[in-house]
Amino acid sequence: MSGTFIGNIIAIIFYLAFQLGGIFIAWQYFRNEQTTIKFLMGSVIGSFCFMWFPVLTSFIFGFTIISHIIGLVLFIVICLLLFYILSKRHIDKQNAPIKAKYSIKKLCKTHAVLLVPLLCFIYFTIVLIGHTIPVNANGGMDAGQCTFGDMNLHLAFITSIAVQGKFPPDYSLLPGTQLSYPFLSDSISSSMYIWGCSLRLAYILPMLIACLQLFITFYLLAETLLRDKIKALLSWILFFLNGGLGFVYFIDNLATDTSKISQIFTGFYTTPTNYTDNNLRWVNVIVDMLIPQRASLFGWALLFPILYLLIRACKNKKYKDFIVPSVLAGGLPMIHTHSFLALGMICLVWVTYQMIASVDEYWREKTPVLEYCFLGSGIVFLAFVQYYNMFIKEISSKTLVILGILGVAIAVLLCGYMLLKIINTEKGKNVIQCWGIFLIIVLVLALPQLFTWTFKQSGNTGFLRGHFGWSNESDLYLWFYIKNIGVVLIAAISAMFSGKRGTYFLAAPAMLIWYVSEFIAFQPNNYDNNKLLFVAYAMLCFLAADILVNIYRGMAKTPLKYISAVFVFVLCVTSAFLTMGREYVSNYEVYNVNQVKVSKYIDANAAPDATVMTNTRHNNAIAALTGRNLVCGTSTFLYFHGLDYTKQEQDLANMYLDPSGNRQLFTDYKVDYIVIGPEERASYEGLNERVFDSIFECVYSVGDVNVYSCK
Repeated sequence: MSGTFIGNIIAIIFYLAFQLGGIFIAWQYFRNEQTTIKFLMGSVIGSFCFMWFPVLTSFIFGFTIISHIIGLVLFIVICLLLFYILSKRHIDKQNAPIKAKYSIKKLCKTHAVLLVPLLCFIYFTIVLIGHTIPVNANGGMDAGQCTFGDMNLHLAFITSIAVQGKFPPDYSLLPGTQLSYPFLSDSISSSMYIWGCSLRLAYILPMLIACLQLFITFYLLAETLLRDKIKALLSWILFFLNGGLGFVYFIDNLATDTSKISQIFTGFYTTPTNYTDNNLRWVNVIVDMLIPQRASLFGWALLFPILYLLIRACKNKKYKDFIVPSVLAGGLPMIHTHSFLALGMICLVWVTYQMIASVDEYWREKTPVLEYCFLGSGIVFLAFVQYYNMFIKEISSKTLVILGILGVAIAVLLCGYMLLKIINTEKGKNVIQCWGIFLIIVLVLALPQLFTWTFKQSGNTGFLRGHFGWSNESDLYLWFYIKNIGVVLIAAISAMFSGKRGTYFLAAPAMLIWYVSEFIAFQPNNYDNNKLLFVAYAMLCFLAADILVNIYRGMAKTPLKYISAVFVFVLCVTSAFLTMGREYVSNYEVYNVNQVKVSKYIDANAAPDATVMTNTRHNNAIAALTGRNLVCGTSTFLYFHGLDYTKQEQDLANMYLDPSGNRQLFTDYKVDYIVIGPEERASYEGLNERVFDSIFECVYSVGDVNVYSCK
């Protein structure tokens, strides 16, 4: 788990080989683009290939060093093949890129807007490094507030995939159950860890690169859509430094009582963006979505480049420009399924919009009317459903699912109707050809993933069910979102009805995603629908930035103009700054020194596929640091993945409480080692260690933890 110097070097070289290969591909494919775009898209392609190529060869050779070497060789061959094909394309010299002369002054002026993303990346780096199992003064390992939970699951995935080598992998927390969680966001680190590098390096490095990709491509997408650097920067700030009005709850009576403010920096999840006692659930993107939730980070680091490339393809109207985004989109389900679903809804709206734009003036003039009817009726309907559901009669789960599907059905019907309108027109044929190629490639690549992994797990209890109102527990519908999202929501709704052409292009995808997410829960945890809602929120940030900057520019140059701007800015980011400050200072011991020592013993002595018996704590060092199987992991993770663990959990308790009477269970679960420490003694009251001493051999002991062998 600590790795070696040689292992670190080899892992970094292996990772960089895919990054360089991706840049090599991008240099040919995007040859008429700016150098920045080539490097950025090349890095995205490289990360995508680094996730997929070792996995593809692992189906044959297992998740081993051999499969990784073959995967790299295959990637190099494809790079050379693409170079041969792309180099044959005729390049019009008149359209060749102009080599600009750069000066320090020009570079600073052009890229000054990226200073805020750079500062946030530095914050991200410091917090991620400081909160990813650093060794503390006592010899244990620490975490922050946001990494104390989910990081344990991701570490278990990373280590078990690399150590056990089985492919497709199983849950190490529930052996015998296929891992259907989108694990490529973790296997990218497994592909480094397998070379013998440190677990921290394997965990952190790919996340840092993904964060850079996300930060920059989000800005590029915003600038492309809004055509204004200031608006793009403001939308970036509104998205990543989000927070809503939650800080208001902590400044009440501040002059006489400062305890509420101090509570933010000392409590566990008592921040202005995540405080369930006050129904504050709209978490900060950087702190609560990107740092702890690797699937969201890697999914968005692919989703926003795809959206950027699709915008570019729609403008060029050439089917060849749809190929790269279609391949990236086709590989998205096992990286982040929620991003794949959100992308599908965005594309459905965008292709409809492009169809409308390609027909006669009559339909183009009718578009604003359709926008207002769609947006207005959607908001009114959602508010009515919440009122009915809270005060009249609770709507059944099946009815809610039907209502959610109805929204998609209406969008599909509108798309189909426009398809019939344009099918015989010249512009229409171009739209059909471009989006048809995109759809075919996406389905060819995505369907095998969905049938192999996603649909199997989503068929379990708790997936795809009706639930209205996301995580709103007590507030009226609009008030819940106003206090959670704040100025962005008010500004975005105002922008929707401002009458500006093109608003539909941004507003309709957001409304469709929001509508579906409000009626259908796509996983057992209702809260996790925010992985869809935040994609819609990104579109709202574009709208909000557009109207806020326009209002500011339209105001007379008086002190009131600047005071108003500062006031609105403070309303937008105060909650985020307080939350980020809390995360920066947070520190918790996630594994104590004895747990770390036991993990090192297991790692050195146990077979790669050994099964270790411990209690069901979520911060299990053995699962996270060694990659070995547990009899049964924590319900905190298993329940929200829709897995049935009740039998294993009960059998585990029986084995601890009555090992003599349940000897067969030890054989059935292939238990190799038994751990008895403070956690097990607290979990299983009545545990008699003398019985274990008489039946099993104690092979390792440190402090108050004993390890028994079942061999």
